[in-house]
Amino acid sequence: MSVSDEYGHLHLSVLYRPAIGLDRKGLVVAGRHYPWDALRGIDVWEERWPPWAVAGSIRLLPRARVHLAGGPPLLLRGDALVKRGRPLAAGYATAFDELVARLQALRQGQLRGTAGGCR
Repeated sequence: MSVSDEYGHLHLSVLYRPAIGLDRKGLVVAGRHYPWDALRGIDVWEERWPPWAVAGSIRLLPRARVHLAGGPPLLLRGDALVKRGRPLAAGYATAFDELVARLQALRQGQLRGTAGGCR
């Protein structure tokens, strides 16, 4: 199976760990394939960082939790998520925003009955 788009977390700016892949038939998470209709929802929020900081020094970091049927939820961190094969960009959440938008559009298509696959 060939994954057309792969997103992963970049640790210490050098260590890449795949988080989620998209192909024509569905999602690939931790080596397990889920069909498109296994996507049950996606929650997006911002988290304060660092949690103990005073109001002037707080950064809000994007987070998302992807709910899949038959599997545990997948936590995505916007500050560390990158798209494989794409160089890092100045806006640290660009890959995160792209992936969340694609998953939300897919979920909305499921609710309307028009869910499709990856391009």
